[in-house]
Amino acid sequence: AGNECHCGNNYDYQRHGSEPTGCIIGCHDDPTETCGGELRLQLYSVCPIGKYRGVDKAEIDGKPNCESECHCHELPCFYINGTCTDGCATGWRGDACNERDCNHENGGCDHECEENKDDEWCSCHEGFKISSDDWKKCVDINECENNTHHEYCHTCVNTEGSYTCRCRYGYELDPITEQKCIDIHECKGTKGTHYHQDCHKCINTIGSYTCECDEYYALDPNEPKCIDINECEDNTHHKDCHLCVNTEGSYTCRCRYGYELDPITEKKCIDIDECKGTKGINYHRDCHKCINTIGSYTCECDEYYALDPNEPKCI
Repeated sequence: AGNECHCGNNYDYQRHGSEPTGCIIGCHDDPTETCGGELRLQLYSVCPIGKYRGVDKAEIDGKPNCESECHCHELPCFYINGTCTDGCATGWRGDACNERDCNHENGGCDHECEENKDDEWCSCHEGFKISSDDWKKCVDINECENNTHHEYCHTCVNTEGSYTCRCRYGYELDPITEQKCIDIHECKGTKGTHYHQDCHKCINTIGSYTCECDEYYALDPNEPKCIDINECEDNTHHKDCHLCVNTEGSYTCRCRYGYELDPITEKKCIDIDECKGTKGINYHRDCHKCINTIGSYTCECDEYYALDPNEPKCI
């Protein structure tokens, strides 16, 4: 075994020395010894594949000391020093092929090779994990299936090594992370493009927007825009408006005979004081003394005259 003899049942490797000649001469034709046969085969015979003689004693608890590791390409290593005749397996280097080698074929790893690890030295990039079938391989983590995506990702879409999102109306994909949905601030955009043309003052909300409306307008219950309040239909016009006429954002009035539209508000009818006008034009020429009344006028007549019962004049 190695350059020593595997003699008897006690594995007394020092019995015949460490040279091949000592092994052959000492064991030749001796049926109690077990080191007969071709010397080359004996060089690998004591330790299992991947192991060779450890330091200190050749025997531990009656068994060969095979504590040292070797990593040959396919063949076992030499018992004495762990030398590999067919070279080191991928990921290993050194005389006994037991030093990590990440420079050769990345240590056999898909992604990362870690020099300071003796076992399972491969690791994966973010978004990947070690395959359950082969610890050198990396497989994608499906964040959508295992529900590890961001809580603000509306519809998770898995990608190789990551994920992205499809967002609901009023939201957009975060351009920084591309992994969550953020509110679209429509009010920072252009009126008529990003928010409604008829929205007087845009107020952003999460996932949408609303409007503050000017006087005589109200918020449309169906979409964020301002619509005219029809004061004539909802009876919110002035009580002295004889015939309400709705206008965009307001209303005006048509007034009965003897009244005129208030020039200040244009929202109510006021009495015409005919007596302040011109006789024969604003009030009857046969009215001796004009007396204004609400919506009309009457007359005081001189002696020997009387008020006409059909119209305001003196007869």
